[in-house]
Amino acid sequence: LLQFLYFIVRQKEMSTATCFGFPQKQTADMDFTKKAKQVGMATKTHAGILDKLTKQRIEVTKTLAAGASENSDKAVARYVELLSAMLPTGRAPQLRNIVFYYWSTAVGPRSSHACSDASYEVASVLFNSAAADATKAANGITTSCRSSADRLEKEAYHLFSKAAGKLEKAAQLMADVDFNNNFPVDMSPDFLSGLKDLCLAQAQECSLAKALSVPDNRNKPLMARLAVQSFNLYESASTALTSFAPKVRDDSQLIQKLVDWCTVKRDLLKTKAFTLFAMSLSKEDKMGEAKSAAEQACVLVGNLQKSIKEKKCIKKELTAPVTELAADVERCSYNIRRDTQMLYQKNINAASPASLPEPQVLARPIPFDVPETADDDWSPEIIQAFRLRV
Repeated sequence: LLQFLYFIVRQKEMSTATCFGFPQKQTADMDFTKKAKQVGMATKTHAGILDKLTKQRIEVTKTLAAGASENSDKAVARYVELLSAMLPTGRAPQLRNIVFYYWSTAVGPRSSHACSDASYEVASVLFNSAAADATKAANGITTSCRSSADRLEKEAYHLFSKAAGKLEKAAQLMADVDFNNNFPVDMSPDFLSGLKDLCLAQAQECSLAKALSVPDNRNKPLMARLAVQSFNLYESASTALTSFAPKVRDDSQLIQKLVDWCTVKRDLLKTKAFTLFAMSLSKEDKMGEAKSAAEQACVLVGNLQKSIKEKKCIKKELTAPVTELAADVERCSYNIRRDTQMLYQKNINAASPASLPEPQVLARPIPFDVPETADDDWSPEIIQAFRLRV
């Protein structure tokens, strides 16, 4: 009967993870043949590869606009494979700058940035693919009820890990692109790395939420270690993204929302880590240390409740998780006081301030490997036939 009642309660609860997605960049269709004629001589020999590039780029933008899916991943992989010959490590790096690629920014004012570097094109496509993955993961978690949250948190973990791998590759590619120190904000290697850490933090948080859905796990030391790693990742993301907030006029407030989100989630996960740590110490009858950890959690959650009231951009989304955490902290503190009285028949003073345990790393980027160019696409004859104007 208790198991049945627990299942009913879980059905009514929302997922314990609250996640953030980010928008895609915008671009217009382009004809590679027309673009190539502006800088070289279009011949029948290489008309085939230019036509493939044109059609596959259209397929990428169409499938990604519909959201993350197996089809969009295949379309992106195929397009990157076609472009890989023109990357610095490809078989035809001399063709790296044959056309200009135009993309609007995903954050700040909708301004278009052009760059004649295939690395910029691949990085922009990977940014959009990562955005599609993160948005699908965040939307799935937000709308899930507890009866389906275990499955969705596992799926979100995978999607966020994939997104992190794509953003990691995009940052590597953009590190080699010359923008004369005038990078679009969302394509700066540091900004991309900040988004990567945000995705990893959310993947780690999903693994924690899934583990905590099993009641017997709540007192286990591993739970606090999982929370510590998520806290570390949110802190890293917050540090990276905060530096961009003053640099951009952002009417949509997306950058500020990103910064506020990472800051509040950082503090929320740190508070949760201390709470879970206190619970595990109590389970081991280390009541002085448990009381110290619980007291630190009480201070942190008080500051968090004040902070969320000032964060207008994210107040709606994160007020409920903060309120729920405050109840957990209060319950944890009460249980420790009660258990101390029952065990020792007296009040136990808190030990010296508790330090959080070492993090347990679960979430890692799923690497995005650039496919090798096929001979059918870029044969030596095709490459040699493309005569560039010097």
